[in-house]
Amino acid sequence: MDTIQVTLPDGSTEQVPRGTTPAEIARKISQGLAREALVARVDGELIDLSRPLEENTALRILTAKDPEALQVFRHSAAHLLAAAVLELFPDVKLGIGPPIDYGFFYEFLREQPFTPEDLERIEKKMHELAARDLPNERKLVPKAEAIELYKTWDQGFKCELVEEKAVEPMVSFYTTGKFIDFCRGPHIPSTGRIRAFKLMNVAGAYWKGQEGNPQMQRVYGACFFTQQELDEYLHRLEEAKRRDHRRLGPELDLFSIQEEAGPGLIFWHPKGGLVRKLMEDWLRDELLRRGYQLVFTPHIMRLDLWKTSGHTNFYRDSMFGAMRSSARSIATSVPAYCTASCACVASRRMTRTSSACPARSKRRSRPALISRSR
Repeated sequence: MDTIQVTLPDGSTEQVPRGTTPAEIARKISQGLAREALVARVDGELIDLSRPLEENTALRILTAKDPEALQVFRHSAAHLLAAAVLELFPDVKLGIGPPIDYGFFYEFLREQPFTPEDLERIEKKMHELAARDLPNERKLVPKAEAIELYKTWDQGFKCELVEEKAVEPMVSFYTTGKFIDFCRGPHIPSTGRIRAFKLMNVAGAYWKGQEGNPQMQRVYGACFFTQQELDEYLHRLEEAKRRDHRRLGPELDLFSIQEEAGPGLIFWHPKGGLVRKLMEDWLRDELLRRGYQLVFTPHIMRLDLWKTSGHTNFYRDSMFGAMRSSARSIATSVPAYCTASCACVASRRMTRTSSACPARSKRRSRPALISRSR
């Protein structure tokens, strides 16, 4: 019988028939590991537990104890979301659905906006599909057939993705119930393990993040291995809302944000102004105590200086437009103080020794603070 050698994390080796899957090896090791297994790492690459092993390889079975498995788990939750949406809204157009730091999202194109009531229905459907323990099955389809399949389903965004991203003759697809997605994977074996999740909100997003493309509805969800972890995350969110400076500032009469002036612009009230002064005084005293020196620099400078520093080539879109004074252009400030600080140092070169350079600056709102490196 044709066999391959599988090296396990403890250094031991197993001779198994070619085509054996990581799931079969997990069952051979222990039934407990087989129950907890989510995905496999083979020679550094994450693969499905059902993927046949064809060559000698180093294998690690990943469970909920492994951080890498969490991203795969959340990716599968995104597929579960898409499957639920398709069940409830069959005419929806599908975008992308990756894992994110706290869960997942999936993008949809739909004429009507998703409402909070819609999210409740979708979440309920997700729990129903999870309870059915639907398998996440990988299939390989020829690229031309994959494009034709999505054209038949009128899924133009998916056609676009296959045409752009599929470089191999065979295209990887995953099925979850009625949902079929062009996806490299990997995924956890089935939906039954996905229980601790909550749909959070809907946000608008341009397709591929490019303005002018169709406006998608991005449905976000939080997802964790256990309900306790999910509850703790939701609790942290509530605590963060309670401590939100945008709420506390006006309530404590420290500052206000006025829409007439613009978003994010702070108007300090007397009490807030005093708090800010005390903090700034403490910070300056502390920095001076540590050897920093105080300098003041202009808020606007001639455009030539920004060209010399290279800022106009790289950050012009983030700079305010240039003003004209006499025959010279003056550029207003950018969120970088290094150019002005360097100009300060350059003007002192004639009187500074080489041992006094280089200087480092504490980049915060002007005045800037500069000290010698030690």
